[in-house]
Amino acid sequence: MTVAPVLLSEIVEEIVGFLQHDKGALSRCSLVCHLWCQSSSRHLFRGLQLREPPPGAPKEPLDAFIAFLKENPRIRALVQELKFSNTEGMIEVGISIDRLRSILALLPSLNTLVMGALRLYELPPCVDVDG
Repeated sequence: MTVAPVLLSEIVEEIVGFLQHDKGALSRCSLVCHLWCQSSSRHLFRGLQLREPPPGAPKEPLDAFIAFLKENPRIRALVQELKFSNTEGMIEVGISIDRLRSILALLPSLNTLVMGALRLYELPPCVDVDG
């Protein structure tokens, strides 16, 4: 029985680092083995860009993103940069300050926050309509 050769982690890091701007290649690298998955995940999730929601999207389109972060602590620890922008570099959507706080609290490694034309707003306190 032959044993498959193993690449040193430094070599894997060099290969994956060379592919850092190719999301498709990084995704495929993450399927090779555990070591490749760890290395490629660092590049895949280092910077996230939240784009403008499509017309008809829910009022708070960030709920799915927040749920994703809560369910994936290993991934949220990798995020160092978060951008709110579209292809022109701007996003024209409002977000509540509490919602932004929720997102920032889930990203312990975040060191850069890019906000295009993001409107922050404070929601009025909830009023009980039943009396």
